[in-house]
Amino acid sequence: MTGIVYYLGECQPRQIHVLVTRATIERFFKPFVDQILDSLHEQLDDDDVKYILLVGGFGESQYLREQLVTEFPISRCQIITVNDST
Repeated sequence: MTGIVYYLGECQPRQIHVLVTRATIERFFKPFVDQILDSLHEQLDDDDVKYILLVGGFGESQYLREQLVTEFPISRCQIITVNDST
């Protein structure tokens, strides 16, 4: 969590840094990743899909990618992250 801290007598904002553990991030994103996985299973249930393209900010999430690779092994399809800047 980042916030603004004011010191007595000062009006200039200061930055603070907070360390967030991987476990905390996973707990936060798990419901969203589970929804993505459920949606993909419904859409890809019987189809012969060779690639899943991940685009956008959340598509770059290492946690999302790890869960996708677990659910859809390389033998079934390849997970590709697309760089939006190209």
